[in-house]
Amino acid sequence: MTESRNIYTSDCCGVLATKPACVKPHAMPKKKGGRTGDRSKATEFSTLGHWACGSCGKACKVHVSLRPPKEEKANV
Repeated sequence: MTESRNIYTSDCCGVLATKPACVKPHAMPKKKGGRTGDRSKATEFSTLGHWACGSCGKACKVHVSLRPPKEEKANV
């Protein structure tokens, strides 16, 4: 997995914040003979989630900053 271009730090504790990946869940199968309505369409979409503090684990706001470039090791 590749690292993101930015570093996200939490407002509450000032440590790295985490966020679960935003994935699209599979749609629920339709029941035979029952009312389907719009509920089956609602399960096809996912929210963007929320940030969690790396220290206390609570939901938090984050500050975004650029990740510093990696230093390459020289072959000696």
